[in-house]
Amino acid sequence: MINQKSTNRRCSVKKKGLHCLLGVKIRGNRLILRKALRSFRKREKSFGKVILFADRDELSSQQIIDAYHGKNVLEENFKFLKDRHYLHFEPVYHWTDQKIKVHALMCVLGLILVKLLLYRISQANLSMSLPVLMEELKDMKKIILIYPQGQVKEKLSKFSSIQKELFHLFNLSKYIDSG
Repeated sequence: MINQKSTNRRCSVKKKGLHCLLGVKIRGNRLILRKALRSFRKREKSFGKVILFADRDELSSQQIIDAYHGKNVLEENFKFLKDRHYLHFEPVYHWTDQKIKVHALMCVLGLILVKLLLYRISQANLSMSLPVLMEELKDMKKIILIYPQGQVKEKLSKFSSIQKELFHLFNLSKYIDSG
């Protein structure tokens, strides 16, 4: 069994995940899992209890609790800024303070735009995550056909039912040349 000292050290390093509650031992070709009782009892005493400290006397207890739970929304937004597929802030390929600030501003404006799109989607009683929204929008294409006689035609790629709803919801038809 894993000794208690190494279990406690791993708990603090791995942000107190469930792995610190198990002892693992390999005997021959058998894997033996046991509860790390000391860690388990320590964790059990604090299970489900959170203490919130606040210096905002003007807020009610419920408002403080709501603000605490609202932090998840903020953390989710920071996750979007770290995600390399969508609105990544890093790497910053700028060296002057002014250009770094402009880069940060553009990332935050992009986040605001995406959150506005998601808000409008939720107001239309649609449920969609950011990755799904980005995939659906990415697959919507305007095709410009130029014929040898000089004739130009604009067409849209085939839309799925979700893409059709997004097209109408965001009024994208105004960006299509009607001539």
